[in-house]
Amino acid sequence: MPFPSVTPPATIAANSSWTSAVTNSQGFSALTVGVTSSQPGALYVTRYVDGAGAVVLDNPANKNSATLVATVGNSVALADGVVYGSFTITITNTAASSATITAVNPGWVCQGP
Repeated sequence: MPFPSVTPPATIAANSSWTSAVTNSQGFSALTVGVTSSQPGALYVTRYVDGAGAVVLDNPANKNSATLVATVGNSVALADGVVYGSFTITITNTAASSATITAVNPGWVCQGP
């Protein structure tokens, strides 16, 4: 089964954020998201009970987040065994300048059930 595909933008405007489309988990039970930003900000993963992204499973501010320090990669790893139907990824830029975004190798990684 192929990994779900989520591609971050090349840049995020000053003091703003980007949120991916709702992405079906395709039965994967663990997810690691890594990103590098040229500006400070945050990385959040929101998991949903359903495939449509209508029912939030958990609050990303509680455990599914990471602080982004300019030019230093960071990641969020979710491997708690909780079954979820879909997810979104949010990257924020808290700087007064636009941020250049690159996925940390291997980038978005999902692991099967």
